[in-house]
Amino acid sequence: MGTELLIYLGGLALLDTLSPTILGVTLYLILTANKKLPSRFFFYLFTVLSLYFSLGVLLMAGLHYSLDTFTNILENKIFSWIVFIIGAILFVASFFLPPNRKSQIPLPKSLSIVSVILIGTTTFLIEAGTALPY
Repeated sequence: MGTELLIYLGGLALLDTLSPTILGVTLYLILTANKKLPSRFFFYLFTVLSLYFSLGVLLMAGLHYSLDTFTNILENKIFSWIVFIIGAILFVASFFLPPNRKSQIPLPKSLSIVSVILIGTTTFLIEAGTALPY
C-alpha cells in the first residue's frame, strides 16, 4: 500500500465525515457543550475520521479476497428477490404501525471525552455500511 493510496483513503474518510448524522451530532455538541466544545468536538471528529480511515485500510488490504464471495451471493437472483420482498414488506408495514409517542431520544448524562468517543464509535457503526465513497 503506497503513500498515494493512504492519502486517498484519508481524503475519502474526511469526505465521509460530512454525513447527516455526523453533522447532527456536531450541532448537538455545539448546542450542549458550552465550555469544553473544542476538545469534545475534536475527539468526536477524530474518532469518526480514524475509524473510517481504518475501515478503508482494512477494505483495501483484504478486499480482493472477500469481494469474490460477496459478489457471487449478491448476483444470485433468488437472493435479490428475497431482499426486495423483505424491503417491500418493511416499507408497507411502516405505514400501518402506530407511532410510539412515549419514546424519546436518549441523551448522554455527561459530555466527557469517553462519552464523546462512544458517540463517535456508535455513529461509525451505524453508518459504516452506507459509506458511499468506500
